[in-house]
Amino acid sequence: DDLAALQDKSLLQREVNGRYHIHPLLQQFAAEKLDDTAGAVRQRHAAFYLAFIAQQGSGESAAERAAIRAELPNVEMAWEWAARRRDYAALDRAIPTLHNFFSAQSWFQAGIDLFQFALAQIAEPAAEADAAQAQTMCALLGRKARMHSHIGQLAEARAALTEAMPFLRRVNDPDQRSTIFSYMAITHFYAGDYAQAIELAQESLRLALQADSLDGISFAYNFLGSCAKAQGDYEQSRAWFEQAVAAYRQLEDAIGEAMALHNLGNLAQAMGQYEQAQAYYRQCGDLFQQHNHLHGAATTSANAGRLALQMGDYTAAEELLAEALRLKEQINDERGMAVALVGLGGVALETENLAQARDYLARGLALAQKSGDVKLALEGVTGTAVYAHRLDQTETAAELIAFVLNHPAAAQEVRQQAEKLAADLELPANPPPQELDDLITTLLDSLLASKQTP
Repeated sequence: DDLAALQDKSLLQREVNGRYHIHPLLQQFAAEKLDDTAGAVRQRHAAFYLAFIAQQGSGESAAERAAIRAELPNVEMAWEWAARRRDYAALDRAIPTLHNFFSAQSWFQAGIDLFQFALAQIAEPAAEADAAQAQTMCALLGRKARMHSHIGQLAEARAALTEAMPFLRRVNDPDQRSTIFSYMAITHFYAGDYAQAIELAQESLRLALQADSLDGISFAYNFLGSCAKAQGDYEQSRAWFEQAVAAYRQLEDAIGEAMALHNLGNLAQAMGQYEQAQAYYRQCGDLFQQHNHLHGAATTSANAGRLALQMGDYTAAEELLAEALRLKEQINDERGMAVALVGLGGVALETENLAQARDYLARGLALAQKSGDVKLALEGVTGTAVYAHRLDQTETAAELIAFVLNHPAAAQEVRQQAEKLAADLELPANPPPQELDDLITTLLDSLLASKQTP
């Protein structure tokens, strides 16, 4: 009707080619009407697809992920609409499911980018944020940090969590606070600060229990098990991991269960219980495969490869570690790539392929340093000490082993490996007075300079 009222010869005229010439005033009127209609349509579209996400449960199961994948372009449009309009309630409902979806898919960078888009739309100084905005900022920054840590971007994870802290002071929800503290604990763990990691994890567990959040409780049990294992308290570690398995089964969270079983496999390997470790890896590997969980499958392959190396099956070790490296490269997990490369370096050392060992160790050390994983970097330094020992560079090997044994972040397994080599060496009274980063830089220069040597 509105259009008909404007149809006169001066506004809407048929031209000789059969098309209409539209007067600029009519074009402006039509555009305004279209914007009004399109805005309403987009709002309904966003409401529908954000509600759709909320209906997908955890977002981790094969059926839930398939449903989200099929509608992902629409979901992303709805997310962007809600972010631009600062619809905090809608974002809060979608954040956990989308985080789980992108993590289970191993699409970490895509998830990071989606969350960063929302952060750019709603970011303000914490002092100016109201309670609703503070809650959403914490959720976005915390989940974004976790995805960064999954692919070895530990500096980025720490930066996101540091940014979240002023907002967290405005958040009273114990479940949300538990989540942030658990992610902070992870960054301290990789930095080798086990005491702080445990303190944060215990606070996370306390808050999860207060919130009656079985998901948060399960996560804390699993993480505390890893902390105890790194410190050599294997019996306490086993107790935490077994509690995590039970809690994840109660949740019917197969991926969480697989992760806890995987950690029990790592513990059994550290304790020299190799057949038990193999059984745990088979269990978790089957679960990861059933749920098409690429990240978990790749991590299991890496640790199963390290187990095969311990058992002297070098062919199987190389195959498993090479597969882990391929999968980690596929999802751009540089920390995971470093784990596989250091393991492959160990295989090459045992098979006397020193040139290949040098190359693997150099690449692994560089990626471990880049990711900021101090524990892993010290493992790489230990492997480099073995390499130096095989070249009869006894003094260099002894200095590196002394450095590892005197470093507070060295995990118990790495200490055991270093002590085994130390038995064959005359260690200097003191390790070289260097920071770890400086030592790695020196080692990389040395390894690259020896490129022409076997």
